[in-house]
Amino acid sequence: MAVLVFLHVSAVSPFVHAQGADAENRLEKAISNFKDGEYKKAADSIAPLLPFLAGTELREGYKYYGFCLAMLNRVEEAKAAFATALDKFPEMEIDTLEVQPTITIVFKQAKLEKTLAAMDTAIKKKPTVIIEKKNVALPVTLLVCGIVSAGASANLFYFGYQDMQKYNAIATPDAASLDHYYNAYRNLYIGGGITAGIAAVLVPVSIVLFAKKEHVPRNVSLASQPGGARLVVLIPRLP
Repeated sequence: MAVLVFLHVSAVSPFVHAQGADAENRLEKAISNFKDGEYKKAADSIAPLLPFLAGTELREGYKYYGFCLAMLNRVEEAKAAFATALDKFPEMEIDTLEVQPTITIVFKQAKLEKTLAAMDTAIKKKPTVIIEKKNVALPVTLLVCGIVSAGASANLFYFGYQDMQKYNAIATPDAASLDHYYNAYRNLYIGGGITAGIAAVLVPVSIVLFAKKEHVPRNVSLASQPGGARLVVLIPRLP
């Protein structure tokens, strides 16, 4: 029995190795097709190869598969391919100077959606906690949240500005391209405005609380709950 098993493994292993080598060669050909502008041909070639790839070749396979789908305007499928690649290779990046703007936008959308989904999952797993303390924990928390919101706002405005530049630089405008870039930078600017507003509220409130020497036990509370957070500030009535 031991001899039979050994012979069976010996016969299968070269076959599997040959399959992998053949897949890598076919992937190189598909990438060449992509660079020649044959996006559909490249996508159709890469899809069946993915189960036979591993390591760097698997990363390149998913990456170029996403590139092809983005150029074919199959945006949701492209984002799904990028999301799968990011699951397997979290540090994966693309060279935005070497690919078309459409690919860059779709990749960044996929990466942002993945980050937001992870944050939403983390928030939902945490129980509701009401913080009502008479120490500096609340001001520190508010200040940190304000700074993070300000940083996020700056990041969103930066990418929004980049997409607006691409919108203005379209050489041969058509309705679909204009709508695509317009919606991209508009949404980024809206997100930047919202996060800037949050920072504008949290930072001053935290500074006021730091400056206060007396404790106000029930004037401010911060509630973390599924789906977001709730800040409550009670203003005492003037005599």
